Amino acid sequence: MLEILIINNLFITNSQRAFRQRKEGYIKKLEDQVRDRNALEESYKAIQAENYQLRDYVINLQSRLIESQGDYPQPPPQIDLRDPRAGEHLQQMTAPTATMASSAVSQLQAAAAAVAAEDNAGAVKQSQEDAYMADATPYGARRTKPDDVLHSGMSE
Repeated sequence: MLEILIINNLFITNSQRAFRQRKEGYIKKLEDQVRDRNALEESYKAIQAENYQLRDYVINLQSRLIESQGDYPQPPPQIDLRDPRAGEHLQQMTAPTATMASSAVSQLQAAAAAVAAEDNAGAVKQSQEDAYMADATPYGARRTKPDDVLHSGMSE
């Protein structure tokens, strides 16, 4: 009977040791997974920050291009230029998407429209001035330009 108790105690002790070893191995495996996850999260944040910096750089380049040429090339069709930071509080741990802020897109479109309007207004004014100069009156009489009539409120 004593032998059975000793064998039973040895069996229980070995079982407990094996359980502790399995538990320690499992805890070590979980700690490694947490370390890997934290490293991935840091890498993700660094890549996301770089992505935002590159987006800002692209927006800056596009605005300079609009200022110099009045037009900018269209992005590839598979690229979405909306800014992912606008809904960042809703999507804490989602992968970044290639987007641009709608306000930035609106600003670029407004700047392009303003440049186009300035070009159009400049062309209209130039054609009015050309027409005025071509239609000079004889005997040196003074005529008003179309702009003078609008600004002075009187015509001669």
